[in-house]
Amino acid sequence: MAKKFPIQQKDVERLNHVTVQLFNKSFWQIYQQEARRFIYLFDKGERQKQEIGQPVATKLIYPEIKLLMDGKGTIIGKRMERAGLLLSTAENRLKQAPIKRKYELTETERKAAMLEGQDYTVWLQKRNAYCYEQL
Repeated sequence: MAKKFPIQQKDVERLNHVTVQLFNKSFWQIYQQEARRFIYLFDKGERQKQEIGQPVATKLIYPEIKLLMDGKGTIIGKRMERAGLLLSTAENRLKQAPIKRKYELTETERKAAMLEGQDYTVWLQKRNAYCYEQL
């Protein structure tokens, strides 16, 4: 993954269970197109997450996101100033989803490729059996 790749609003809206920190130091949990604010409470030495307030649309808090963290707490996106871009870090895995193809296969092409693969598998099995007999 290339470092410093811009993370757009649509990328953030498709995420689920990621944590963001805003410039006002508040923490929010993103559930795709919905965001909920939460705080950490300490009870008997253990940290517990407590949601507060009403859910809001992710697009409303996107311009204020300072840090974007995955479920493990690893920072995957960072914005240096309010007017700046939300940029990815080296640990970002957002853009590693499916690679865009130049063209999509039709259903018949997909079936033909699948049959060809099956034929190739059968041929390999026969070849391996023959070679094993010759030993």
